[in-house]
Amino acid sequence: MTMNKNEYILFEKAIRLIDNEFYIDSIEILKKLFDESNDNEIKDDILFDIGLCYLKINDIDDAIKYFKKVISEYPEGKILNSLKRNEFGKITDKSYYALIHCYLLKGNLNKANETLDNFDKKNYSYVIDENSKKRFYKDLSKNLISEYEIRWI
Repeated sequence: MTMNKNEYILFEKAIRLIDNEFYIDSIEILKKLFDESNDNEIKDDILFDIGLCYLKINDIDDAIKYFKKVISEYPEGKILNSLKRNEFGKITDKSYYALIHCYLLKGNLNKANETLDNFDKKNYSYVIDENSKKRFYKDLSKNLISEYEIRWI
């Protein structure tokens, strides 16, 4: 099943709100869209974006809850490449990266390191940066942990 036109419009609106830092408004739209959509190809991305919004407003516990939900409910989900976000691969790897970020914000280096082991072994999930270079989520996660260790340990 694919997103219908109204769902796509709502999803894009929510993403634009995130891009403009209207996180609470985006959460409301995304939760409504999640409840109303029958499209499993978008539901994992919706949950991820809800988690991202919670992360942005520093509600780390709720962010963790949503990232874990993506991982447990959509283990084979693919990243929806909407609005030219330049992200590719498995939504679980993107969620592990976000979880590591959350754990480090909470000062839990052990949980962050444990999460590294959960990435897909093929390591094909990535984002293309502003220099058109592939940046793999696992490598980005290792960099986050290294920066944390340098700064705080």
